[in-house]
Parts: sequence; structure tokens; C-alpha cells
Amino acid sequence: ALHAAYLIVNRLAAPLRVPAVLGWGLTVAAVTVAWLGFYELDAAVLQAKLQSILSPAAYSADALRQAVAVYGPRDWFALGILTALAAAAWTLEWLSLRRGGEAYRLLRRPAVQVVLVVLTVVLAPGKNNGFIYFAF
Repeated sequence: ALHAAYLIVNRLAAPLRVPAVLGWGLTVAAVTVAWLGFYELDAAVLQAKLQSILSPAAYSADALRQAVAVYGPRDWFALGILTALAAAAWTLEWLSLRRGGEAYRLLRRPAVQVVLVVLTVVLAPGKNNGFIYFAF
């Protein structure tokens, strides 16, 4: 039902010519709300989370410091590794398009695919993940 509602809004808003950045931001916001609806099973907690997200006071420098303080050195290391992997993938994609004009040309090479499979196995969590799709 939520997906259908999003599609209806998208179709009705199509003639408005929304800037791409604004459309992207609205899409991210809609997906975040949808994910919270699936992830949070307690309605009271879901309401509190949505109120926090929609409250301008939640987006202050002090709130950012509190959020960052939750993460430890291992979390920052993992975030750094994932950021480096994403940057490498984007760089390879950019080079593929610039040099060959073909999307993912460099990422389809056998050596790169072996590295990606190995990284997938090595970086896979060894326990049940509490993310949205595993809650079903």
C-alpha cells in the first residue's frame, strides 16, 4: 500500500519538474520512512523515531556530537573501509565510462570479480543481522 501511495504521488507530481537533487532527497526520505515502518515493530517507538526525524531540534551540533560519540574505534575503522571500497567502485565505474564508454567494464574483469567475492565472504557478518529484510 505504501509503495502504491508513493507511485501515485510520483505520477501526480511528474508534471511539476522537480530539480533532481530535491527529487533524490524526497526519495531518500520516503524510503527511510518505509524502512522504519518495517523495521520497528513497536508502534510507540516508531512514532517516537518519526517525531525525532521530523523535529528540526534533532538536527543540531550537540545532537550530532551525541550521535558520533556512540561509535567506537572499530566502528570508525569499518566505516573507513566501506567508504574506501565505495570510492574504489565509483572510481572504477568512472574509468570504465571514460575510457571505454561501457558501464562496469572494469568491474566485470575476472580478477576484480574474484576480489569482490572474497570481500563479500570476509566481510559478511557471522551472526544474524537485525536489518529490515531479516525481520520477516
